[in-house]
Amino acid sequence: MLILSLACDPPRFYSPDTTDDDTASSGAAWSCADNGWSLGEVPDALSAEGFGAGDVAEDVRGYDEAWDEVCLWQFYGKVVVLDVSTMWCGPCQTLAQDLEETYQHYLADDVVYVTLLPENLTYSEMSAEDVTYWKDSFGITAPVLADVDGWAYQIEPEQSWPRILVVDRTMTVRQDDVEPYDDAIRAAVDAVLASE
Repeated sequence: MLILSLACDPPRFYSPDTTDDDTASSGAAWSCADNGWSLGEVPDALSAEGFGAGDVAEDVRGYDEAWDEVCLWQFYGKVVVLDVSTMWCGPCQTLAQDLEETYQHYLADDVVYVTLLPENLTYSEMSAEDVTYWKDSFGITAPVLADVDGWAYQIEPEQSWPRILVVDRTMTVRQDDVEPYDDAIRAAVDAVLASE
């Protein structure tokens, strides 16, 4: 079982000053590597805006346990719960205990639960082994991604983990700061589904 970090002063990391060019804004056709996860048809006109409510979400990319690149936009057409957590964070570990049940509950509604992890138990960059350990520890079959490009620090600059966003089928952020509890996440997803 993971060690809970309830009373610690974690190291502070900083967002990278630059990121890779956004595919949509660079004029190149959107693409994502074949990775075994579902792949929606992304409209050519889709243009990233940010991570605030009402923004078209940036095309966050990470690496799964097979170290295949996985892209947020590949889930276009699905409702996405984006859970930005760290392995050392106690509340993140608690949230992960309910993750698979929530994922399975909404599977028929085309809802996907994506976890983005920027740091492992030693506050270091994630590896494929770390992703596998997280998935195995909590019995998760949903996508869990190692964030090696620093997306998490853009989504949550204050590094107050976990940070939960709910993105609708058009990749628009519907809620950008959902309380990190299973009931609150389900209520946010239900609200998106009810508005369709």
